[in-house]
Amino acid sequence: LNTSLRAENPILCTYLHEQMHWYLTWYSHLDTPGWQEIWQAIRRMYPSVPVGFPQGAHDEQSSYLHIIVNYLEIAAASDLLGSDIARDLAAKNFIYRGIYETVLRDWEALTALYGSRGLIPIRPATEMSEEDLNLAGLMDEAPLG
Repeated sequence: LNTSLRAENPILCTYLHEQMHWYLTWYSHLDTPGWQEIWQAIRRMYPSVPVGFPQGAHDEQSSYLHIIVNYLEIAAASDLLGSDIARDLAAKNFIYRGIYETVLRDWEALTALYGSRGLIPIRPATEMSEEDLNLAGLMDEAPLG
């Protein structure tokens, strides 16, 4: 993990963030229709997203993707550190600043969306099959339509 961070909790969150990319790759291939519905719903909820450092990702598609990944990161960090600490760390993050603000502001709506499509609760890797782990290892989300 290449990070300039020195404190344990932010390093943990960065690690979880990267793991959530794998998790989302797995989900997108396991339930491609659900993945596409989530993507379409997010595009409707947010007709525009921040793009570029420090507010967003490097392009529009990546910024939309990070609305999902950053949510999952905060959810996973909440399980390990508690919700207050995880949310505080996200609010203070210096990258994806605008995306974290969006996720924190719209937490309940995103929770409802992700829950309705089975993206959450997050399934631990220890409960995944070898086939599941191979899907996660693709590191490329399923097509969007």
